Formats: sequence, structure tokens, C-alpha cells
Amino acid sequence: MAKYFKSKKIKRKKRIVKCILFVIIIYIFTKVCIYSLVNITPSKFLSPSLIVKDCYKYIKDKTLNSPLNLLNYQGNNDGKLEFVTSLDKKKVYIYNTHQGEEYNDGKTVVDSAYYFKKKLFAYDIEVKVEEGSIEDFLNINNYSYNYSYVASRYFIENELSNDYDLIIDLHRDAVSRKNSIIEINGKNYARLMFVIGKKNKNYKENYNIVLSLNKIIETKYPGLSRGVLLQDGANVNGIYNQDLASNIILIELGGNHNQFNEVKNTIDLLAPIIGEYLYGNEIQDL
Repeated sequence: MAKYFKSKKIKRKKRIVKCILFVIIIYIFTKVCIYSLVNITPSKFLSPSLIVKDCYKYIKDKTLNSPLNLLNYQGNNDGKLEFVTSLDKKKVYIYNTHQGEEYNDGKTVVDSAYYFKKKLFAYDIEVKVEEGSIEDFLNINNYSYNYSYVASRYFIENELSNDYDLIIDLHRDAVSRKNSIIEINGKNYARLMFVIGKKNKNYKENYNIVLSLNKIIETKYPGLSRGVLLQDGANVNGIYNQDLASNIILIELGGNHNQFNEVKNTIDLLAPIIGEYLYGNEIQDL
């Protein structure tokens, strides 16, 4: 009888050992498969957070037109998921040469810039809005309003080392309401226009950028854009500081008769178009 119980106990231990070995083998096999998929070296085999991090990178890199906000998660040091920004995040700098330009309800182009920042951030674009005061710069240097582009040039030059993918001088035009508004699907939008100074050395590169953006806008929302204005000839600026870089563009967003909500509606459409241009593939609306 003693031999019987001893034999049974040995068999039970063998089954437990077999189960443990089976679990270990499955665990190792699973990790090997995962690591081979995401190309992780054996030296990192015991790091659980790398599974999350590198699977995230693999999915993000291999999935075309993936919704950006659904994939912006990776493992932290504890192996837990947390929201992060893209490693190849695009950067945009927005400034307002004429910061005091107002819309019909008192909001300014600076308000537009900050709303633009908010919308671009939702499409995984890092944005800096210039906070320096153009008016203060003019006053300190005893310059008139006509020297506004000298003032904005000072701020731009301090930002060029940040290697922005796009630099936008955001303005508000002075045109009739008839020319500054369009209705799309029952909603009012402020029309926009691109301005390129033909006298600057980079005008062809800058011109190509706005042509690309304008083409996307016209394809998706015909009539939203008033087109591209090339400024040249006597008594015009013709430069607009666009000689400082080949990716500086000027946008006239709405006019003095537009309500700010109409401007915001346009930015809602323009932000994913900017994202599409910068990332090279179409971005779905949020």
C-alpha cells in the first residue's frame, strides 16, 4: 500500500512538472514570436514594457492611414499604456504679423492662431504660436505700423533653428462679406486666401506649398479658397519675410465682416488638410 501511494505521489509531481514546463515553453514560444515580429534582441527578452512599446511601433509603422489618436499609446517603465506623441511628429510655427486684426465680433487673428494650434495638435502636429508682442517691438524701436514685417522678422529669426516643417503668417483680410463667406452643407465658413511674395528668393518653393494646399482644399471644399495671390510689382511688399525660409506661407483667413465662429469652422476643415500635406497621406476628420 505504501508503494502504491508513493508511486501515485511521484506521478502527481511529474504531472505538475510537465504542466509547469508546458507553461514555460508556451511563454517562451509566445515571446520569441512577438520579438521576432518586432525585431527585438534576446538581451531585452525579460523586459515586459518592450513588448508593448515595440508592438506599438510595429503597428504604427506598418498600418497605412491609421487613426493617429488611436495609436498614440506605448508602454511606460511599468509596462502600462500611456498617451505619447509620435516620434516623427511634425512641427508648425504660427505667428501674426498684424496681431491686432479683428473679426466682426472683436476676436483677433491671435485667437485664430491659438484655435488653429488646438486643432492641429489633435492631428499629431506640434504647434508654437508666437507670444511676443509686435506692438511692443514697434514701440520700443520707435517704428510705425508699416514696420510690422520688420518686427515679425525678428521673431521668425529666433525660431528658425527649431526646424519647423511649416511656418504660417496668419492674417485677416479686409473684403466684403459677400467675398469672405461661403456656405457648405448649411454651415457658414470664412473663405481663405494664400499670399506669396514673388520678390523673395524662395518664392517658387513657397508657391509650390500653397499650390499643393490649395489643390486639396479645392478638391474637398470648392470655393472655400479664394486662390493664391502672387504679390509683385511696384508699391507692394513682395517678400513678407518668406525669404527667410522655403516653407513660410501667408494665409488670409476670413475678413473683417466674418464672425469668429465662421473662422473656427474653416480651421476645422483646414487643420486636417495641413496634416495631410505634412504627413503625406489623407487624415480622417475627428
